[in-house]
Amino acid sequence: MPGRDQADVPPPRQSAATDYVLTAAGREEAEHARLEHLQELFDPQSQRRLARVQPGWRCLDVGAGRGSIALWLSRRVGTSGEVVATDIDISGLKHLGAARCEVLTHNILSDPLAPLRPGSFDLIFARLVLVHLPGQQEPAVRRMIECLRPGGWLLIEDIDMTTLSSTDPRHPLSADFDRILQAMRDGYRARQLLDITCGRALGAVLRRSGLFNVEQEVSAKIHAGASPMARWHAQSMRAIVDNLVKRGVPEDARRAAIAASALLVKALEDPDFSFLDQLHHAAWGQRAVSD
Repeated sequence: MPGRDQADVPPPRQSAATDYVLTAAGREEAEHARLEHLQELFDPQSQRRLARVQPGWRCLDVGAGRGSIALWLSRRVGTSGEVVATDIDISGLKHLGAARCEVLTHNILSDPLAPLRPGSFDLIFARLVLVHLPGQQEPAVRRMIECLRPGGWLLIEDIDMTTLSSTDPRHPLSADFDRILQAMRDGYRARQLLDITCGRALGAVLRRSGLFNVEQEVSAKIHAGASPMARWHAQSMRAIVDNLVKRGVPEDARRAAIAASALLVKALEDPDFSFLDQLHHAAWGQRAVSD
């Protein structure tokens, strides 16, 4: 395991992520709504995978968003357990204090680990975090593992965006939908804004990082336009384009991005449109009792 951060280094008051394409700055209300929608869609599967959590456990939710999993964990561990929820932006987590959850502004990749008490967690959970750390997933995973107690579990959920595509070539928006999505994926790769295939490597990353009992599962569905999943994708695409056009791009590029986003959203809001979703991956593993 990598060496621990020195305990006398205080955590920064604010963790910044200037390349985060879903930053809430200037659009806080819309981002909170998007995260709450995400929770409704993803929490049932996450809770099923977290069923191993026992009363008295100490748990960490990395990138906790609006805090629904942290709240669920707090009920699971009971009064004898502890839950810590972290994010680079904790504006959506202020309500967790009433649920006995500790909330920390923290970037798992770059902030000191001392405030988390390395070696103390029975379980660490991270959902849709690694996709935002292109080329840096393994260092982030190793830092999470350092925070586990011997025998503790790490559960990571993330995505593979390459499968997101229309399923009915006869729909009038199908070809443009696929063309624009491919251009967006190419842009994410070129600018290293997102790792669009990180989900598929989760199990391999956990094994390379020294975890045992590693397992991985994947799921995908075909959804109709105007479905809950379609609405979440539309919210996310609006957010990404809103943030990207604020970064000083040329006017022609700004207009093109807005027009492309509008077409994607139009398809996603059409009940006659259908799409194959991105692959949803989950991998989990256990830290050795003695390293």
